[in-house]
Amino acid sequence: MSKKTIGHVELIWVCPNCGTRNGGLLKSCTNCGSPQPVNVKFVLDDQARKIENHDLSAGPDIHCPYCQTRNPAGAKTCIRCGGDLTEGVQRSVGHSLSETKILTCPECGFHNPVGTAVCQKCGIPLGEPEQPKVVHSSTPSTSSVRPWMLLPVIAIILIACSLIWLLFFKTSIVYGVVSDLNWQVTTPVEEYGIVTVENWRDQIPAAGIIISCLEKVRGIQDMPAPNSKEICTTEIVDSGDGTGAIVESCVYEVYDDYCAYNIDAWHSANPVIVEGNEAVIFDLPAISSHQRYGTSSGVFNVVFETEQGYLTYTTSSQNEYQSFSHGSEWILSVNNVGEILEISQ
Repeated sequence: MSKKTIGHVELIWVCPNCGTRNGGLLKSCTNCGSPQPVNVKFVLDDQARKIENHDLSAGPDIHCPYCQTRNPAGAKTCIRCGGDLTEGVQRSVGHSLSETKILTCPECGFHNPVGTAVCQKCGIPLGEPEQPKVVHSSTPSTSSVRPWMLLPVIAIILIACSLIWLLFFKTSIVYGVVSDLNWQVTTPVEEYGIVTVENWRDQIPAAGIIISCLEKVRGIQDMPAPNSKEICTTEIVDSGDGTGAIVESCVYEVYDDYCAYNIDAWHSANPVIVEGNEAVIFDLPAISSHQRYGTSSGVFNVVFETEQGYLTYTTSSQNEYQSFSHGSEWILSVNNVGEILEISQ
């Protein structure tokens, strides 16, 4: 993705002392004269003034460690108190700014910083803040958690584990007599014939007959290419000196023909399903020369009559199924939901 700066706009900041809205290039409040504190953020106004020929070579502004006054980058001493700026704090740069408006109180007209929920002057609610509130982690700190608070949670977990063990893992021995046997075998069928599929034009086999095509985005890249379209987005990035750089990010969407075409190929047809009782004996019906059978798979059920009622054991093994006979007796290991887990004689 290519990025380029196409201009600059002046940001704004709200004086925390009097609520006055100030231009980003102003280092002190126009109303009360207070310097902009280091923790006051620049914000983007929807009527931001564009700045021509702005020079960013000096870098972000720096706050005096003694009086907090905002000084231009490169300054050695504070313009307000004369203090040494060696230990000064540079303003952060590079973060993206969304378009936000200053929250003006409808009652008293006080300009509140973005994110304020209650007017700092008269105290009335300002509705939904323009920026997300800082949400404190819901994880309790170690100072607020007491061991006894965890006891109900531990108890619930232990009860749940006990129930799962009782229902699915705790077993009992039951004697069963085979009362019914039934099975179902499914055999997939494929046939050779015309199918309609889709693919990029250059990946269609020579035997394919194109029905229709439409242009779709096949890829995204940084450089232009034949049949490509430039897609650009802009964002305002804090420059740290009261201005925001208008950064344009561009990529190229490359278009190509995506086509539907007909071709002769093997494809799935309706499977053959055979059912029965007792022994597994069946013949697959004849199919045409342009069809073929796949590998059969079966579901084999054995129904036992027990003191707990009728219980069904299901297996996918035909060999195992053939070991059961009507009226034979078996020892069953059964869990508390009636599922047969093991069988022996």
